[in-house]
Amino acid sequence: MKTDGARAIAGLLDDLHKALLTGDLTRLETIEARLAEVTPTATLTTADRRRLASRAEDIRPLLQASGRGLRSAKRRLAEIERVLAGQSFYDRRGRLGATMAQGQILAKRF
Repeated sequence: MKTDGARAIAGLLDDLHKALLTGDLTRLETIEARLAEVTPTATLTTADRRRLASRAEDIRPLLQASGRGLRSAKRRLAEIERVLAGQSFYDRRGRLGATMAQGQILAKRF
């Protein structure tokens, strides 16, 4: 990297990569804030832009996987909350089922 701005951005992208690999999600907000601060004022050559774009593309799958993992964890926590609230249950085979709301009557089939 030829310019100071490019080196700073590259360092932050490396930090982002490391944070995603190690699962240190608490660092993401700080890294994002620093990137937002450094990027607009950075003077970049065309070669720097290409290299940084390539690094960013390398990180994209990690960001996407992290997002999927967080959404999955959020769904699982909501599921556990429903079970604890008595709105759902697990049967003997470990399958999740919903319980009826209080006052709800089963429709007669015959």
